[in-house]
Amino acid sequence: MFRQGAQVVRTVGFGLPQFSWLGKVRETRLHDAGFPVERRAGRGVTGTMITQKMKYALKALMELAAERAGEGRPLRIEEIATRSGTPKRFLEHILLEIRNAGFIASVRGRNGGYVLIKEPREVPLSELMRLIDGPIAPLPCLSRRAYQRCEDCPDEEACRLRRVFGEVFWSYLILIESLTLADLVDRPGAFDAVDSPERARA
Repeated sequence: MFRQGAQVVRTVGFGLPQFSWLGKVRETRLHDAGFPVERRAGRGVTGTMITQKMKYALKALMELAAERAGEGRPLRIEEIATRSGTPKRFLEHILLEIRNAGFIASVRGRNGGYVLIKEPREVPLSELMRLIDGPIAPLPCLSRRAYQRCEDCPDEEACRLRRVFGEVFWSYLILIESLTLADLVDRPGAFDAVDSPERARA
């Protein structure tokens, strides 16, 4: 973790700062799909960088990327679930979203399943985050894809919250948009750091 002024900002995964957009859009999408939404009293979604649904998506894609580099055969949902340790009931919905976005394809038939149709380096993590979790900006007025003016803000230019969080967010955005699926595939145990007890207590 590092300090931004007087604020302590936690980091996760590759040492990137973690923020949350506590908007109802993300929470509703996850709840409606049946995914666990962690809460804190009065705050909605907690301050994790990525949701459990996003972790399931990344773990599934890592397995598809590994298979693409190996035998290259289609993987059934059951195989992906077993290899990635992800519940099958969640994978069906997740893989459909990723397929519709054009990152993977489904192959029909007895030996059918899912295949990664793009090189891992052509699969941006930022695009996957937006696809699965929604906007990644800490404030709606900072989002480039889902901009919304804050109802309680009379002047964006003079808003100190927007200025401070904006400075941190743009630095974070440069980093997260430089990462692709290849960074996860090329770094074995990437999720171990996220799930470790020591990091959970950080």
